[in-house]
Amino acid sequence: VSVFTLNFASSYGLFITAAMLIALCFGGIMGIFPALTADMFGPKNNGVNYGIMFTGFAIAATLGPMLAANVKASSGTYNTAFVIAAVLNLVGIGLTYLVSNI
Repeated sequence: VSVFTLNFASSYGLFITAAMLIALCFGGIMGIFPALTADMFGPKNNGVNYGIMFTGFAIAATLGPMLAANVKASSGTYNTAFVIAAVLNLVGIGLTYLVSNI
């Protein structure tokens, strides 16, 4: 929701509020990520599984800003980058739901 709000923020205050909500969620996910990994895949190989999941996070953290910069350079605005990020978040939610039902 906050990523969509970034796209439509008409004031600096709304933009900062949305960014703060994203930061709060980010802090929360980092705290539950190891336990979530163990719940999803079992405790046997939790260290390896957590490393794989965190590698995916590192790849996204590297490629995301590059994608946003390319979108900004080609369109002159970050709006499309925010929409792409929001869609990727929805895809991630869907994939998490699918994996949890397996």
